[in-house]
Amino acid sequence: AFQTNQYAPWVVVNLSVDSTIAQSGYWQNEILMGNRDFLGFIDSWTQWPHDKQHRVLTAYYCLPPESRQDLVSMESAARPLVEDTLSQLKKWFGFNVTPYVRSAHINLMGHAMAIPGPGFLFSEVNAEWLDQGLQFAGVDSGHLPVFYEAADSGLQTARQLQGKLNTAL
Repeated sequence: AFQTNQYAPWVVVNLSVDSTIAQSGYWQNEILMGNRDFLGFIDSWTQWPHDKQHRVLTAYYCLPPESRQDLVSMESAARPLVEDTLSQLKKWFGFNVTPYVRSAHINLMGHAMAIPGPGFLFSEVNAEWLDQGLQFAGVDSGHLPVFYEAADSGLQTARQLQGKLNTAL
């Protein structure tokens, strides 16, 4: 059902930072400036503002599918990636964030999100599986890669399966 899906590799850079970097938390995962692979960052203070001891800025990179092989050699590219992240954050904050960074951690995700192409959105890959009592939820099954849509996709899948079970009973 998913053989035609194409997936984007993602890289996440987590920067543990001193809590004095800024007075409020930020959620900026829609930044489009310069590096087209850099999607922005979120600040752990947006979720846990009471934790004054630990603060993490998580930067997101969505890479083109042909970059998947580059993930294998990411260890040698770690420093330039962290430096790029610091440069991007400097643009956002308007000052050098490097003195506030305690540590950097990189997470690689080779299969993170399906890339919508022509005919992908709202396609119904579940039609062939419904008779077998199997349903797929989420972005792999032709739905938008947004949390609310993913939650809705799961609910719709549960309803379809419940209807199938009720019919069988």
